[in-house]
Amino acid sequence: MLEKFERYPLTFGPTPIEKLDRLGKHLGGKVEIYAKREDCNSGLAFGGNKLRKLEYIIPDAIASNADTLVSIGMIVGFAKDGRQRNVIGIDASATPPKPRRRC
Repeated sequence: MLEKFERYPLTFGPTPIEKLDRLGKHLGGKVEIYAKREDCNSGLAFGGNKLRKLEYIIPDAIASNADTLVSIGMIVGFAKDGRQRNVIGIDASATPPKPRRRC
């Protein structure tokens, strides 16, 4: 489905899944625990879903000749200790330089 949208690649592709042996042993050794390493998918910042989102926003910013891009996260409600909390995530990023064309 995403193939129909233009993408500016910022990530390296699928992130690795790593077995957490020490945590499994700490929990009694009868479980296997794995973590998806979202921190390993880019050389920029921390990777993860924020960069994936920007990969689809940046082409429009470049096409619009924008020199700055501000990406603001959404308000996420979640329950903790039985109470409703709201979290606002703000992610500000500048667009990468436009690719230079060789003449």
